[in-house]
Amino acid sequence: MPIGACYAASMKPFPRLLVAGLRVFLILTAGSRLDAQALSRIERKVTFVQQHKDDFDILFVGSSRVFHGLSPRIFDQVAAGNGYHWRSFNLGMDEMGMAQSIDVIREVMASHPARLKYVVFELEPGTGMLAHRQGAGGPGAPAPAGLGPLGPEGDGFFPMVKTMAPGIEAEYQQRLAKEREHPSHPAPNDEVKATLENFAKDLAAANVQVVFLVAPSLKAAHGSGINAPRDCVLISFDDVVRYAPLYDEANRPDAEHLNTRGAEIFSRLLAQEFVNAVHSTPR
Repeated sequence: MPIGACYAASMKPFPRLLVAGLRVFLILTAGSRLDAQALSRIERKVTFVQQHKDDFDILFVGSSRVFHGLSPRIFDQVAAGNGYHWRSFNLGMDEMGMAQSIDVIREVMASHPARLKYVVFELEPGTGMLAHRQGAGGPGAPAPAGLGPLGPEGDGFFPMVKTMAPGIEAEYQQRLAKEREHPSHPAPNDEVKATLENFAKDLAAANVQVVFLVAPSLKAAHGSGINAPRDCVLISFDDVVRYAPLYDEANRPDAEHLNTRGAEIFSRLLAQEFVNAVHSTPR
């Protein structure tokens, strides 16, 4: 379904997001909490976006899989090559689950951004569980000195330079082989789906389209597309065969995340999938 078709009809007033933002903390389990450093960084990201609220067409929001996996610079380059001159920003953060993602977008929307068209929202399981830290240098680790809260490109993206350690690789290969032979199919969570549907409706009322995303993960996020609201756009990278380069151990430090090379591949693939979805109804 082309982007723009989801919830195109008149919706209830946008302030309903205030209710949804509170309710989602009850529906999505409260086990995910940002540490002080991550909280400070996401606050600075939100403040930056609010201060430049009319500069961005697309916002990416989600966990460390978004934070370390999606380069707005590369995404925008691919989109421009297809005739779409968008500017995007990465609002992802380590240990941020769907409840926090909704709250972050609610804060941005409160500033009434005039140019914002799309929110690319990462899905997680109904439990709201987050990726666990993978040791020093992984998610949750301090940002490299001198980069500040917005990353090396100033677009909110922090690449991971790590490669997969031998001890992790053997377990990862077993997990990948199992998924190839017997793809997993988790059960939907109706409460989470309803909450995400209301969230999408509220943004549609403000003329902002939510595009749901399943990042290439073999753990927490895998299969979470089952909770995407019907009639909304879902872009999923769950298929380990179709998107084999994203699951190549050379492009990952672990089962959850992509390294710098993997992030470049992911950013290009997502941009092309996104362009394909909007091609018939450019905005």
